[in-house]
Amino acid sequence: MIRQLYWWLLIAAVLLLSVQVLAVVIYIYSFIPFSAFWSDPFFKGVEPSRDALFYVIFLATNLILMALSVKWVLPKLSSMETRRTFKLWLALEGVWCFLIVFCFFKWTTYRYPFWNVLSYENSTWLQPFFCVICALALLSKIFFPEIEKFFSRCQSFLSMEAYPRWYSIALQALFIAGVILLLYIPRPQDVVALALAWDQWNHLDQVAAWFIKHGWYANYEQVVQFLVMLAVIYIVGLFYFIRLWLNSWFLALIGALLTIKMGMYYYGTAPCVWINPANTFLAHGWDIFLFFGFWYFSVKHPKKFYVMAALAGTALVVIWFKSNGYVDSLGLDNQPMMAPLRVRQFFPFFMGYFVPVFYVFSLLVLIGQKNVQNIQQLRLPIAIAIYGLMIFTDYIEHPMIGFYGSLIVPAILLMLWWLRQLLSSSTLLVKRSAGAGILLLVLGALLTNRLMLTYPNSIHQDTGRFVQEKAFYEHFDAIIKPAALIRQLTREDQRVVLLSNFETALLMQAHRRPLFGNYPVMVSNITDGPGELDLRTKKECLDLIDSIAFENALYVFVDARLLALPPQALGHGGLNAILGFLQNHYTIFVRQGFLVALQRK
Repeated sequence: MIRQLYWWLLIAAVLLLSVQVLAVVIYIYSFIPFSAFWSDPFFKGVEPSRDALFYVIFLATNLILMALSVKWVLPKLSSMETRRTFKLWLALEGVWCFLIVFCFFKWTTYRYPFWNVLSYENSTWLQPFFCVICALALLSKIFFPEIEKFFSRCQSFLSMEAYPRWYSIALQALFIAGVILLLYIPRPQDVVALALAWDQWNHLDQVAAWFIKHGWYANYEQVVQFLVMLAVIYIVGLFYFIRLWLNSWFLALIGALLTIKMGMYYYGTAPCVWINPANTFLAHGWDIFLFFGFWYFSVKHPKKFYVMAALAGTALVVIWFKSNGYVDSLGLDNQPMMAPLRVRQFFPFFMGYFVPVFYVFSLLVLIGQKNVQNIQQLRLPIAIAIYGLMIFTDYIEHPMIGFYGSLIVPAILLMLWWLRQLLSSSTLLVKRSAGAGILLLVLGALLTNRLMLTYPNSIHQDTGRFVQEKAFYEHFDAIIKPAALIRQLTREDQRVVLLSNFETALLMQAHRRPLFGNYPVMVSNITDGPGELDLRTKKECLDLIDSIAFENALYVFVDARLLALPPQALGHGGLNAILGFLQNHYTIFVRQGFLVALQRK
């Protein structure tokens, strides 16, 4: 039985070596000047003669290596020491083969049009990375005895019951420094320029408007840096929460890095994550306090835990209904869950069904163990699963590619809890080895992510990237010059009535606060269009009109393109009602640029 097992392992080793040889051959052939797999696999197709050549090389390599293995390797596998060495060597070859194949698949996804959704790719690192991996794979075969000794030392290190205190201090300092290095943006104006060109600041305005409402006239660059700071604080806080809850540095690192990967760098946040902050884990960033509260009560006051969880859940439901309205909160006007399939967004479709099923499955298992002795340890994952189901209502309302990342943190926490349960009966060495392996996999997935490689942090600074967007942004001040008109006709402490494109940018420049509670009111448009109303309900529209009437402002500022719209373009919507009210109570006073100041009659 054992001999048969090692026979299959020998076949696996031969296949791994053959794949490595074939990859090197394909890469070398890519420099020969006719269509090759590496250089142009999809646009022109692989030449039939070359396809057959690769197939013959792969078969020949397998046959030769298998014959040599049967002759020289298989007889030596009767020794226990040789078997142990062979398993280590096989695992190492599996790593090299995975990395080599990863390079090929990563390259094809950069080139294939269906996946090429990001306009600013950076695939230049792949070929040097492939060459380095091939060189390391070759060196590992030459210096395998030294690698075996190093592996034995690593085993001894991972088997230690306790480490010196400075180890954990160094780990924490290294982690925090790494997070700052990955997320800090030295030139936030690049992100602001990109947000202007791609989104007209419509989503970034939701954050900037909060500052303006409170009289803090932070510019967009400062808003971006503020978001980065919040992201760093959230990730560091999540790291320490997982460490306290699951008592594992490895799981804490895995959870924090996986949150960055799945909550920031996915296709829905292209081309830069801070264009729409609501697509990140910061959409529910306050839940870090909820997690720490859950942990505190589960440890310090376990008898009060369910009372605290019920109160927190009730508060969330009340806040949810008040902020979204009963129609939205009950999901009565939502898109169907299969909506992502209409635009071939398969992963969001999968996430829309897998994540809630994962929560429900976890709840059923956890509730079914209510009679076990460690019931106190099950309270926190139960609360996290229920919380995950509660906020998943957001995804049901927006089942699209750009939203699942904002709801992923509870699922990651539950996944880490399940991982801890699976490894609970294992030895300390197995736990730490599995944790180290998963950590390396997650770190590799993060550092090779396409959006991570275009994120303008301190590592990836490219002055030639986003040139057109930056040039447009540098000249944008000329467009919002009408802000001077607002500053001229209003007092510093006066709330301003403004209906216009780029209303947040105008108020930011004018240093004035908006009158409306539902602000921003308009969706900006970078073309010659007047924009559109950003109010969802009739009540919001009526509240806006009532606030204008109650304020009885001397001046109202309106985009001239709105006033020029014909009646048939307005229809019977809220914009028609608002403009009709203004025309009945105000008259044109002065115009500057695209902005018209209306004076009360």
